[in-house]
Amino acid sequence: KMKKILLGMFCLLSAVSFAGDFDREEHILAGEIYKNFPVLEAGKKINLKEIDVDIEDDKAVEVDVEFAVGSEVNVADYDAYAKKISAEINKSIKSTIGDEFKLIKLEIDTSGIRNDKKIYRY
Repeated sequence: KMKKILLGMFCLLSAVSFAGDFDREEHILAGEIYKNFPVLEAGKKINLKEIDVDIEDDKAVEVDVEFAVGSEVNVADYDAYAKKISAEINKSIKSTIGDEFKLIKLEIDTSGIRNDKKIYRY
C-alpha cells in the first residue's frame, strides 16, 4: 500500500513539473474571474460554460470566455461586454497575480447561443 501511495505522489510531482510555467496563476485567475464575473445589465442571467486562462512566458494573459445556453447575452453588444469583462479581468490580474501580468487578448464565445465569437486584442 505504501508503494502505491509513493508511486501516486511521484506521478503527481512529475505531472506538475512538466506542466506550464504559470499553471497555478492561470487556475487562481480563472477562479477569480468566475467569482466576479460582470453582468452587463441588471437582472440578466449569465451562465458560463468555460473560462480558459492562458499565460505566456512573457506574462501576457489571454482569456477565452464561453457563454452557455440560457445566458441572457446581448449578442449585438459584444464591445460593451468586452469593456466590462476586460476591466474586471484587469482588476483580478492586479489583485491575484500581480502588476507584471497584462491582458492582451479576450475572446468572447457565444457558440452555445448564436454560434458566434469575437476576439479583442489589447
